[in-house]
Amino acid sequence: MGCNHWVFQPMWKPDVTTFLHLSRCLRVLPLPPLLFAAFTLTGCGGGDGDSSTPPPTPVLNVAMQDIKTLRFSWTVTDQATSYRLFVQTDASAAREPVATLSANSTQHDLNVFLPDQVNARYILQACNAAGCIDAATADIQTALLNSAVGHFQGTAVGDEMGIAVALSANGGTLAVGAPGDDQQVTDSGAVYLFNRSPTGWVAQAMVKAPTPATDDRFGVALALSSDGQRLVVGASGHANGRGAVHSFDFMGGQWVQTWFQVDPFPWTVLDHPRRFGGALALSADGNTLVVGRVDGDYTALVFGRDSGQWTSQAAFPASGAFDGFSYALSGDGNTLVIGRPSADTGVGTSGAVDVHERTLGVWQSSTTQLMASNAEDGDNFGWSVAISGDGQTIAVGAPLEDGESSGVNGPDGAGSPRSGAAYVFARNGGAWQQQAYVKASNTGPADWFGHSVALSNDGSTLAVTAADEDSSAPGLDGVQGDDSISTAGASYVFRRQAGAWQQSRYVKASSPAGSARFGESMALSLDGQSMAVGAVNDHRPASGIGDGTGAVYLY
Repeated sequence: MGCNHWVFQPMWKPDVTTFLHLSRCLRVLPLPPLLFAAFTLTGCGGGDGDSSTPPPTPVLNVAMQDIKTLRFSWTVTDQATSYRLFVQTDASAAREPVATLSANSTQHDLNVFLPDQVNARYILQACNAAGCIDAATADIQTALLNSAVGHFQGTAVGDEMGIAVALSANGGTLAVGAPGDDQQVTDSGAVYLFNRSPTGWVAQAMVKAPTPATDDRFGVALALSSDGQRLVVGASGHANGRGAVHSFDFMGGQWVQTWFQVDPFPWTVLDHPRRFGGALALSADGNTLVVGRVDGDYTALVFGRDSGQWTSQAAFPASGAFDGFSYALSGDGNTLVIGRPSADTGVGTSGAVDVHERTLGVWQSSTTQLMASNAEDGDNFGWSVAISGDGQTIAVGAPLEDGESSGVNGPDGAGSPRSGAAYVFARNGGAWQQQAYVKASNTGPADWFGHSVALSNDGSTLAVTAADEDSSAPGLDGVQGDDSISTAGASYVFRRQAGAWQQSRYVKASSPAGSARFGESMALSLDGQSMAVGAVNDHRPASGIGDGTGAVYLY
């Protein structure tokens, strides 16, 4: 069937030309409407809302209302005094309440985490004094879910939109970096902000440096506070590669720069590029910031904000080139994780992760080092890192690991070069212990599984990307065996129950494209109900869009 592309214009429009198309492809299904269940009940008498006879069962319809939002609607039943909506995440799961609604309600909009909705069933009950009557089970179709995936497309070739993404704690604010943006100045960069409003997702603003400069690469890294009101942006190319960070606060309906910091150490143009701002991590309250740099004596600088002022708190030394590469902070900002994918650990340069703690406002000199249980030279363990908001779980990506197993805690091996792996560590009695060795369900050579990792606030949801995965499957839980689209990319969602991890979903772009690198970046909201995935080379066809503009998908 055909597709309709909807284009959204921003609420606030900068002086430059319209900067972004927010498009969604609504698929017309061979069911009238998208999903429905009609029910009849025999043996039920008439009467009003106070009748002792249970009300007749209504007709339940489900359709996409907006990005990540399902609309449930039904016909009014005169005898009902209220309605109750339930969900079963799969046929064997227990029924969970979604909403209790008044007698005059005819619809309910529900914001959902799309990967959780595969195989989901919804039940509407009509209730009165005599009791409640179940509607028959209504199954959510995958095609409906795929139509609800958000697709945020760049506007110009080389923008690299999606190289960095960030979400607020509830997933209601999305920030997207485009360091190759050329508006005003070549490769000056930009960040695009989107919000979930009461009427749906809207483009909120385009943010650029107050004084854009050539090759600044503003937007190469970014971070959001949990409330989505503070945005920190890295500009690693600033001043010939010295690097800088910008902090913005959302005030009076606009983003206002409140702090600017270049690399604070002495530097001349004859020095190697420091790339200060090339990686960032921000605490939930937005008051502790870690800024990475790729060259020099220090790999990470920590800044704290108090009474509106940012000051330096600590600097962690490097032991080699590219020693610090990825960074993560717990929600309270007291635990810092630094990935060192080139670290020499005695097993060649297998990589390592350092864990630093802050106690009573002071960063401790002692360091806990984490290594993979099956460390091998060149695995790049520490390429990506994440820590749960509660600070009790750490995830580490090793995208060049060679094991051929699939799933969780499979046997070690070396039969699938650069397939990649992720590792989960849990804090137990103050000590960190490896909890899981995680592989993709469709492990393949050169997939780079572990390129990006993210954890929910409680650490029970893990997302891992494989930016060079080759499957042609579209959307959610497609067929994984057809590797006909090179480096299309994929994302995987895992859940932990009773200390055991298992993969729950396999996620692809709505229309996979060769070399798109879906999974170049990824963010998971702290509530675990939103996932944004960047596809930095995405060239999905759309009006006015060229190849390699980049895109972000929201689930």
